[in-house]
Amino acid sequence: MNIKEIERLTTMEVEMKVLKEDNSKDHANILNEVSCLRKDFKEFITKADIIHEKMVTDADNKFASKTTEKIVYSMIGAVCLAILYAILKDLGI
Repeated sequence: MNIKEIERLTTMEVEMKVLKEDNSKDHANILNEVSCLRKDFKEFITKADIIHEKMVTDADNKFASKTTEKIVYSMIGAVCLAILYAILKDLGI
């Protein structure tokens, strides 16, 4: 080996060490970002569950009131038909 090859290998070794350090720093940054993303995702899931529960509760309340509304209208219709039937019976029709 001549001096140029030794210098070139030494330079490459130094560059490899620098690249290795940069790679370690980048890896740590990526792990930190993934950790933050995981926390944000957990918060999102928690908020989405709360919103979903509220939507289900609201839908159940609306459905219950719609059912009650149908029952009341059916009863009103039955009373109206009974009154109409009584009127028509009195008229002899």
